[in-house]
Amino acid sequence: MRVPPWRFGFRLPSSPAESSAPSGRPASSSDGSTSSATRTVAGGPYGALSSAVRGVCLSLVGSGALLALLATAAEAQLGREVYFHDRYFNSDGTQKPVKISESARVDKLIDLYVSLHPSDETENFNYVLKLQPLPVTDTTDYEAGRACHELPSQADLRANRPCLVFFGDSITADGVVEEAKTWKNLTADRVPVRISPYQQEIPKKWNKIRAFKLWVEVTSNGENYKVRDGRGEVILHVFDTHPHGVDLSKESLSVNAAQTESYTIALSTRPNGNVVVTPTSADGTIVTTSGPLTFRRSNWYTAQTVTVTATGTGSTTVNHPITTSDGDGGKYPTTLSTDAVTVNASKSAVSIAPKTANTPVTEGSDAVFTVMVNPAPTANLPVSLTVADAPNADFVSSTNQGSGKSVTIQAGQTTADFTVPTTGGVGETTDEPSGDVTVTVSSGTGYTVSSSAGSATVKVNDNDATTVTLTTPDATATEGSSTDIARVVLALGRPLRAGESLGVPLGFSGGAVGTDFTLSLSGSPTGVALSEGTVTFTGSAGGSATVATVLLSASQDVDTTDETVTVSIPSSSTGGGTILTATGLEGGATGSRSGNGQIVLSDVAPEISIAPKTANTPVTEGTNAVFTVTSNPAPAANLTVNLTVADAANADFVLADNEGSGKSVTIMGGQTTADFPVPTTGGAGETTDEPSGDVTVTVNSGTGYRVSGTNSSAAVKVNDDDATTVRLTTPDTTATEGSSTDTASVVLTLGRVLRAGESLGVPLGFSGGAVGTDFTL
Repeated sequence: MRVPPWRFGFRLPSSPAESSAPSGRPASSSDGSTSSATRTVAGGPYGALSSAVRGVCLSLVGSGALLALLATAAEAQLGREVYFHDRYFNSDGTQKPVKISESARVDKLIDLYVSLHPSDETENFNYVLKLQPLPVTDTTDYEAGRACHELPSQADLRANRPCLVFFGDSITADGVVEEAKTWKNLTADRVPVRISPYQQEIPKKWNKIRAFKLWVEVTSNGENYKVRDGRGEVILHVFDTHPHGVDLSKESLSVNAAQTESYTIALSTRPNGNVVVTPTSADGTIVTTSGPLTFRRSNWYTAQTVTVTATGTGSTTVNHPITTSDGDGGKYPTTLSTDAVTVNASKSAVSIAPKTANTPVTEGSDAVFTVMVNPAPTANLPVSLTVADAPNADFVSSTNQGSGKSVTIQAGQTTADFTVPTTGGVGETTDEPSGDVTVTVSSGTGYTVSSSAGSATVKVNDNDATTVTLTTPDATATEGSSTDIARVVLALGRPLRAGESLGVPLGFSGGAVGTDFTLSLSGSPTGVALSEGTVTFTGSAGGSATVATVLLSASQDVDTTDETVTVSIPSSSTGGGTILTATGLEGGATGSRSGNGQIVLSDVAPEISIAPKTANTPVTEGTNAVFTVTSNPAPAANLTVNLTVADAANADFVLADNEGSGKSVTIMGGQTTADFPVPTTGGAGETTDEPSGDVTVTVNSGTGYRVSGTNSSAAVKVNDDDATTVRLTTPDTTATEGSSTDTASVVLTLGRVLRAGESLGVPLGFSGGAVGTDFTL
């Protein structure tokens, strides 16, 4: 883009003599005195006017351009005027062209001074010099018809503070720059005044301004000083020697892939004939451009639009060759070098976020997401999306889930809302875990997916209560028994998930935990814990167990009466008193009981069993056979157990007084065993040979106990310590050799009958003959 290198500034003349006074005004000498043309009235220097005249001369000189502002005041009774010099006006009052040559680069310092010819009645007054760029139309024809474009809008001037400053750097909404000064009551003949030197290049938005209005305003003491009608302003015209070429509204631009952007071009100067400019992309795989543009003498300064379409990604340039010149000798030959626009084509990243951050919705309401792109596309941009339902829930219907979903961001917009309807609401009672509905931006044409915000979630809260039901499938527990126990079962309506928990306090009436019974958790169900009568279900990603079994063991007490305990759970997770403690269950929880919840604590009598005190250990006759009687559980008070004693078969180890029924043993209260000894006869002085055998003790029924069904009797073997005798006799002592009838006999006689398990071997010994040789047996 070509920008005229204008600079404006100010400097003081090095001496008063550097400036010349306007025509008709006396010049001051270097020492401050006036020339002979002046005269003194009331002690002051005056000019050649017929009355006391004070003069002001403002001269702007730059590259041959001269602009003078004369402020002339007569005596107070005549009034004082401020005006521009006659040299800038025709006789009919119209302004003569005042030209500043651009070719001379109006960046030379412009001399500005104020000359004062005071009187005794000099008065201060404030004035302001103002400068404003003007719109110029094609009908203006200065220097071979060279004109310029229209003035930028006021909005442009406000947004881009202009640097073209003649009088300081202030600027108003209408683009005016100004410098306020005070005409002071000074006594010197001529006083140089420097007005805010400020140098800066003209902004590019002003690069075609070719006319400026300069005017003066009196801002105070205006009753004595005024601006002369028709002489308070002049127009400065700039010679247009701007290089021929193409002016661009942008030097570079960015465009999204598969989208378009635009800029404008115009000719820098007026052509001799029609000129065709053909925007051309240096790399058609990155961008393409719109077609040729024709500029005529009548519209050469009117901006025309070039549209750039991104066909790929990367950086390239768009050139602006002259494809049809304005004729022989024209300003725009086809060989003219013109400026280019740099174009960067890229894919904008598309991101997504909840429309309202950190705000869950209730099932049955819409989950709304905002899809964003920056910058805004120049054409409608379809964005592909994938919708995923919350885990372990069914908030989104199957038709609204999965890939293949999309939203379109309209041209010129940076956002579009995407709505995911959820099921639920009135009439829907399915309890589901609350969870996140997720929408993910999928790859597509003309954009990339944001690496940090390519997906977003909206939490959907389920508003249906989670249920827990109590049952008592085993409703009897025997006091003191470790095997005869009751079961309390809690069943959830569904597994709990991560972030969810439910505390279920068990309520008991008719008995107390720790006094009448104890509780324990059966097994190790996932996510279930029992503490002080409360069962807590804790969710996890894989889900908690849905069933928890609590074992109730009845404690042994001193009474013999059955007790009935009733177990229950709270009905809700809201309200006063004991409640279900729900966390993460947006629909709350409800509890119920199936059946009456009653458990009988059976007060059954202790079971009595008997066994040898020392198992598998016989005793010898004459010592006690000792038995142990056991009560399960221990009786609360002393308990008498009835017994019957039976002697060993075919023996007489137990005296008659110690045999038979009517025997007993007492188990002390709180104890579980008592020994029962059975004395046996024998020992020193007792020689009766008897078969060893079992002394048996049997538990008989009685009061306050039950007889064991398996261990109601026990036996202790008593060994006899007397020898069994055998006697040999030979009643027939003669045997005839070879005779089968005349034989001898040998008789063996035992002292008693042998019983089962007994045997006696008696070897016969012979002398004077041998069995088999001398005789046979």
